[in-house]
Amino acid sequence: MNLVSRLLMPGLLSLLLAAASCTRDHGFEQEGMLRLPTDTLSFDTIFSSIGSTTARIKIYNPYKQKLLITDIGLKTQGNSGFRLSVDGISSSTFSDVELLPQDSLYLFVEITAGLQGLATPVLIEDAIYFVTNGHHQEIALQAYARDALIWRGKRIVQDTLLQAQLPYLIYDSLVIDPGVVLSIDPGVRLHFHDQAALVAYGSIKARGDADNPVIFRGDRLDKLFVDFPYEYYPGQWYGIYLDKESYGNEFDWVEIRGAYYGIIADSSSLEQRKLDISNSVIFNMVYSNLYSIHSNIRVNNSLLANSGSYTILVLGGDAEFVHCTIANYQRLVNRDGPTLALVNFLGEEGKAPVYYPLHKAHFINSIIYGSQSDELGLGIAEESAHAFFFRNCLIRNSAELRPDFTEACIYNEDPMFKNTGKDYLYNFRIDSLSAAIDRGLDSFALDLPFDLDGNSRTADIAPDLGAYEWKSTD
Repeated sequence: MNLVSRLLMPGLLSLLLAAASCTRDHGFEQEGMLRLPTDTLSFDTIFSSIGSTTARIKIYNPYKQKLLITDIGLKTQGNSGFRLSVDGISSSTFSDVELLPQDSLYLFVEITAGLQGLATPVLIEDAIYFVTNGHHQEIALQAYARDALIWRGKRIVQDTLLQAQLPYLIYDSLVIDPGVVLSIDPGVRLHFHDQAALVAYGSIKARGDADNPVIFRGDRLDKLFVDFPYEYYPGQWYGIYLDKESYGNEFDWVEIRGAYYGIIADSSSLEQRKLDISNSVIFNMVYSNLYSIHSNIRVNNSLLANSGSYTILVLGGDAEFVHCTIANYQRLVNRDGPTLALVNFLGEEGKAPVYYPLHKAHFINSIIYGSQSDELGLGIAEESAHAFFFRNCLIRNSAELRPDFTEACIYNEDPMFKNTGKDYLYNFRIDSLSAAIDRGLDSFALDLPFDLDGNSRTADIAPDLGAYEWKSTD
């Protein structure tokens, strides 16, 4: 090597090293790692073979230089059923993802779990891994998947018994043909997809028990927000419709929630019982919990609560409610109308009214209350039958009923429900200062000796009003 080469060598080496350094970092942070928002992303229970909602993860670059994320991926390469997308691109792995200084990036995660072959939910696990500057980081992924019997446009064409091995997931409604009985065992859960309904031309015999109620609800198993499940949100599915020729329907120890309508009982002959509801909870509807049109119905020891319109509408017919809590503190949709409406005609301006004779509407040992000052609405035409009566009831209404329509009723005294909507949660059991305590009629409590919690109504001075008996241990 000549003298010139020796003199040039140190400078050339420095230039080469500088060029290599620039090629390697391009202004990237060389030591740092990502800031992750959590170490675990947990999904709520999902149905096997049905895609979950999309969860969003926000990862951060806390540095003043760019970060180069060498690798992002799923540990199982997607074999778990989890799916990952970055910047709108779905893949199980991503390479050389740049994250600008003090910026963030969203990752979207979903899961469609395969069939598990078990009656109980199964835990599915995976993880998203990140490699940045040689640092390995992870966010664990978890979801419970449960199998279900999926029915699409299902018709019940012969007498059928539903059993509780698996939940039922219903799309495009479930229809019971005329003359056919659908019997439902304790513990059965029927999940209805958006807009799906249960339409009965025949009959429904839903018979749960105190420990294993029959549940009718929507198919969203996740939460709307923290500690508030989607099943409590109104409008998840359409509801239950009992056709004009549908008789002998029984709902005992049943929960119906989160629909547009709880039950619609369409016009029928009063010579046959159309609907019996007992020991049941019908909760959180967009419109009405029970909409009875000229039907023969009986409702005992039940809670009907929260609706955007009338919680109960009795339009003519023959109806009796004993030891019921009928309450409306709906906050999730706008309210329009009182909790209870009794009507014996419908009319439009310029047209003759259509009469629906109200042969009987009796309310006994019950609570009719809510967030409005008037929770009892009467649409009564004097020329049509209007035989309604309230006995030993607690009613919220600015005007008291005439004495010939009531006996031993209490007006506008607080039933002291335990929770009427704090954090959008509700508890319609009564507190120790409730005006409903010991105000019931003994003779009716003898036929319904236990409340919805199994507490005795006959063990103290007198039964409490409504579906729940106050107990000092509550």
